[in-house]
Amino acid sequence: MLKRYARRHGCLTPAQLCNITTSTDFALSTFSSNAELVQWIAQRAGSFSERFVGGFYHPIASFKKRTKFEVHGTPVSYQLLRSKGAAYCSECWREGYERSIKDFKFSLNCPYHNRRYLFECPKCKKHLRWIEPLLSNCSCGYELISDSCTTEDVRPENFILQCLRNKDHESIEHLTRTLLQLQYNLSNTKHDAHDRIILNAGISIISGDEVGLENYLESVHASHPNLSPDVVSAKLALIKESTVKEVVNKFNAKIFYPLAKFPLETPATPFTLQRQQIMHAAGINFKTLKRLARERKNTWLKLTKQVSFTSSQFLPIMESIIDWRKDAKKTSYENPNDLSMEVISRTIGVSIFLATKLVRAGFITKTQSRSTKISVGVLQQFLEKYESAQCLANRLHLNLKATRAILRKHHIKYTIFSGVPNSSIFTRNDSNRIFALHQIAIREQHARYDKSHIEIISGPELGLYSSCKVAGAQLGLTDDTIRQYARAGIFSIKRCTKGILIPNSEINSFHQRYMFAREYSKIMDESRTLATKSLISLGLTPIASSKQNKCHSPLFLREEVENLAKSTKSTNALSVRETRNRLKLTNITVRHLIRTGELSIDGESNANLASVEKVANFHNTHASSIATAQLCNMPIRKVQNILKAFSVFPVCGASITGTNETLYRTVDLAERAMKLPDSHNKFEELYSLPADVLPTLKIQPLALLDETVAKYDISKKEFNLLFVKTGYVKIHCICKEKYTSLPDANKIAHILDKNLTIAMIDHLLHSRGYARGLLNEGKLKKTHAHTLPKEFNGKILITRTSTAKFLSKYPSKCN
Repeated sequence: MLKRYARRHGCLTPAQLCNITTSTDFALSTFSSNAELVQWIAQRAGSFSERFVGGFYHPIASFKKRTKFEVHGTPVSYQLLRSKGAAYCSECWREGYERSIKDFKFSLNCPYHNRRYLFECPKCKKHLRWIEPLLSNCSCGYELISDSCTTEDVRPENFILQCLRNKDHESIEHLTRTLLQLQYNLSNTKHDAHDRIILNAGISIISGDEVGLENYLESVHASHPNLSPDVVSAKLALIKESTVKEVVNKFNAKIFYPLAKFPLETPATPFTLQRQQIMHAAGINFKTLKRLARERKNTWLKLTKQVSFTSSQFLPIMESIIDWRKDAKKTSYENPNDLSMEVISRTIGVSIFLATKLVRAGFITKTQSRSTKISVGVLQQFLEKYESAQCLANRLHLNLKATRAILRKHHIKYTIFSGVPNSSIFTRNDSNRIFALHQIAIREQHARYDKSHIEIISGPELGLYSSCKVAGAQLGLTDDTIRQYARAGIFSIKRCTKGILIPNSEINSFHQRYMFAREYSKIMDESRTLATKSLISLGLTPIASSKQNKCHSPLFLREEVENLAKSTKSTNALSVRETRNRLKLTNITVRHLIRTGELSIDGESNANLASVEKVANFHNTHASSIATAQLCNMPIRKVQNILKAFSVFPVCGASITGTNETLYRTVDLAERAMKLPDSHNKFEELYSLPADVLPTLKIQPLALLDETVAKYDISKKEFNLLFVKTGYVKIHCICKEKYTSLPDANKIAHILDKNLTIAMIDHLLHSRGYARGLLNEGKLKKTHAHTLPKEFNGKILITRTSTAKFLSKYPSKCN
């Protein structure tokens, strides 16, 4: 297969084939199942295709910066895997296997055979390609045999192997983060003693091995004896585990520092620290470190925090820090009993971010303005007034979600601190009240389940009783429901050594005395939930309910329900379901109409029964939105907004009941609604209803303003000044057109049939200002003010009679 692939791509030597298979794209490298070579061979492998692809690593997602590969069911980051290069173990190849552990970057030894992996030929120092282990010989003819190693050497590989077998990807990710913090070189493929010590230290941190951490610090100190212990321990400054802090404190407290138990096999590498590690070793913040570096004219602090610095760079700064700390005033006032922000946040039960906000806002006072610590007394004063949700959850022995649910149930609001967003702290009085209520609820729960007061029976009396399981099978109920009824007092229970017993006589007479939800829901022709609400609203009290005695299945007396059903049938009433089926409406709409009195029985406030007469006459007293739009000749989507202008509002709709059923009273439509002219059809014929379905109404039509203006030959500007702005008539804007009501149209006709404006006469005479001159000369007669409405005070109108008399003296213009 490889020869065919090589011939296809024109490769004459194995080196040319190796160059092709070395992909620059990590996702398509030769160990990925998506690689071109792997897919090419898999297409020609036939029945062995799936088995062949299974030997490569499958990327979990599309290749991105943090792509992970699945290694035996465990997701592993691409940072830990070698994209190229062969780690060769002669014993593994002799057995015919190639283990996955060899592809990890820090795997330098084979944990199966205690052999060192070969990455290059021991003789010619040539880098091994993937094709050379297949032949067990280098191209120079040297036989590839791996050297042996000790059990201690393969400790890191055994740890990774154990994580893969347990599918513990969290430990692998934790190890990766720890190695990056310890400045481990993942790109190094050769055996390096310094990196191996860091790798062992990272594994010791994860496993909590204090001895391994001590060996790491002593090894580093043995390589750099000129450095002080606090500088050496700064290597672990970025690690936050408690075990690391204890080991660092012990290491710094030693007076004599012996050599490492495992001395380095190679010359010591330069001791480097990152900026954060230097700050931790000096015990100062970045602001102080930057100021001291500026005083010594050092510019290396301008670099990024990931850059490593040698001892020649940071030791002069640390000497200045020591001198500065001796003269600093704040060191003499610090109390060793003061608490840090981490301790404060854990004690209060909030995050460090929120604790810092409380300090900055002044609700928790610092010991000094330059200090970051809080005294114990100040913290106690704060805890006497406030408490967080996490601390209350610890007191209640509940999780945070359940505690917040209890707070919402009792309407407890969090305390609002100015400058502190999203505070989860409330007053101590509220928390104590919640704690007391919770204790009472626990005692009531224990008392409800207490069986000490129940009489014990034995012997022949046991035949007169049945267990909850038997009673549930006879009554068609679950065991839990039977126990709830027993605790509610429905049954006169007894007990024996095995549990609660119920009298057989009460079981046999249970259906004669009580009625389940499924029974009275059929009688009322409603759902169980609505039927239960209806019975309660009608005045019946349930024998058992969730609110009354913690019974999930409600129970009513059969006699009361049957009597109520008889009285309901005798009255002229319909149930909600019957009304819904007749009117084709939803339950919510029907209940709303009954509650508002549209369908209710006169003189009754029952929200579960409707009047038969009102239901029968409903289509004449109410109209849907489609029927209303058809009656008013308006668009369906705009009819509701248009009718609001006429003070016509629906009795139910989306904004009232939350449903899409919009209904109007026909009385309101007849009194206040208006109809668009038939000549301007705005209603969509697609939604038209039959005429026999529509209620018989006489709705006043509207008059189009353009037709009125054209009829009397008056300009719109003159019309607005004379009629609209004076308040004589009202204009309605509907669908980008203007209309007037029929009474307003008659009022306009009453004025303009007898009078003309000066502008109308000028337009009639094809002049400008000539009509006013004629009026001043007395040739035109002005309308008397007492004959006009009061809205026309100050307006000048000319009678049509005088205008016609003036025009009759002159001949008409020939066409």
